[in-house]
Amino acid sequence: MSRLFYGWEKATVPALDRACPGISTPVDLYDALKHVWCAETCAPRMRDNWTPENPTYGQCSITAFLVQDIFGGKVFGVPLGDGNYHCFNVVGGHAFDLTSEQFGDEVLDYEKAVEQFRDVHFAKEEKYGRYLLLKERLGQDLTKLLLVVDVCCDPPLAVSGNTGSAVMISFSGAAAGPYFNGRIIGPGVDTQRISPDGTATLSARYMLEGEDAEGRTCRIFIENQGSSGTGFHPTVVTDSPLLAEWERIPLSATVTGIPGGVQVRIMRE
Repeated sequence: MSRLFYGWEKATVPALDRACPGISTPVDLYDALKHVWCAETCAPRMRDNWTPENPTYGQCSITAFLVQDIFGGKVFGVPLGDGNYHCFNVVGGHAFDLTSEQFGDEVLDYEKAVEQFRDVHFAKEEKYGRYLLLKERLGQDLTKLLLVVDVCCDPPLAVSGNTGSAVMISFSGAAAGPYFNGRIIGPGVDTQRISPDGTATLSARYMLEGEDAEGRTCRIFIENQGSSGTGFHPTVVTDSPLLAEWERIPLSATVTGIPGGVQVRIMRE
């Protein structure tokens, strides 16, 4: 799946250690932070304009230093002309900017960047507090996270009637997480019923094949049901003894759009 942040194509450097389960590359971190960035982690001077639709807004410096914690390298800043810098990372000779999307179509001149240092940035107590909050929220999210499924959707089949509309979408994709890595085998199918008031009820069914964290080849069947109003609650069937707990514990899921499909994050409740 393609990502939109600057330098995503080469953001493949490995994490320094396994301190953050499920975070192996900067792309993994970006996918996790999309659910962690919030108004409270946004720079105060920009907070009034922060929205969930533009989550990277006002998050650059604390994110760049968090990236440095996990992947090493250096932090640089592009001068913005108002005395501030937009921070990004260079690791292993590759530059990438997890918060570049906040600029929309504006192209930054990364060649004019100046190295940035955490002792200077974190001399501001409020910024250091936001950095600690971002780390805390990421840790809480990763503790609950079981699996991330990147779904590539085929063109939908749809029909409309007097009581609403129905959509069927077949899909493929891959799954990764701290306990399992694999892919969707055969086409998965997502069926949606959309009522006249716009409420969508979803039921997606698919099977994964891969390896669990003990290196055992296994399969996982997932049925993800819910609605845009009540949330999504997957149920699981698996032949992996390691993952058998997933059949018993309450699960929840978030579904967010990514280029060409959706990303499903399955978590403990």
